[in-house]
Amino acid sequence: MLKSLIPQTLPDWLRFFKDETTPNPKPPSSDWSFSSPGDLEIVSLEEFLKQFDDIPHGTALLGVCEDGLPVLVDLNDQNTSPVAILGDGGCGKTSLMQGFLESALHWSPSSTIQFLIIAEEHEPFERYCEEYASNCLGLFNPDDPQVEEALLVLTERIEETGFSSQAITLVFVDDLAVVRTTSCYVRNRLEQIMHQGMKARIWLLATLSTANALEMGRWLRYFRTRVLGIMPPQAAIRLGLHPGLNVQSLPPSRQFAVFSQQQWLKFWTLTLK
Repeated sequence: MLKSLIPQTLPDWLRFFKDETTPNPKPPSSDWSFSSPGDLEIVSLEEFLKQFDDIPHGTALLGVCEDGLPVLVDLNDQNTSPVAILGDGGCGKTSLMQGFLESALHWSPSSTIQFLIIAEEHEPFERYCEEYASNCLGLFNPDDPQVEEALLVLTERIEETGFSSQAITLVFVDDLAVVRTTSCYVRNRLEQIMHQGMKARIWLLATLSTANALEMGRWLRYFRTRVLGIMPPQAAIRLGLHPGLNVQSLPPSRQFAVFSQQQWLKFWTLTLK
């Protein structure tokens, strides 16, 4: 079944998503596709990564469109912004973050990528910290004193020169609302990473519930790249930055949308092992 859903060779183009200002190549006409959204229940992320093993280094997966084409992020692009994953509870925000991390680690040599995770719930990320221990800079609670030291190292890197030789660093904050209760020091360091981290190849990805996102405009201003899951229509208008998304058409879990090429691109996350 997998072979009928995913091509055996990588197409000549890649559907990279960078941000709304970055041109994307148009997909060629092709006979291969998912015959229905239900097919996405069959293909796991693990199976997908095995099939697409020739993806360039420094790439991460957001998800797969209904036509079977992947939505990829070029982690070597230093001209984009942090990524906010927004939506109601249970829409799959943390799962999307897990898939992003797993694909980035799979498609990049070990020496070229590292990650740090700030989350109150550690269970979704423990496997990655164990399997990729040499790449992991830490899995911390928001109030862990070691967070300050870890973020200090990253912000010092921002202020150094010679950024291009640095490894790609992914900083995941699973629930950005923690900045409301964490120390002033941590808030300031995170804000510096949001504002300047890309030039040092430091990517920050954060999840945030719809209700909290509507109250945290000061923090969301740094996130030009916004991935939206299910939420009330009026919230999508405020948080999406661009009109035209029929947010009610998104299933309650595993489907998201991101604005690219002057339109909303809908995609599915793949099942995790």
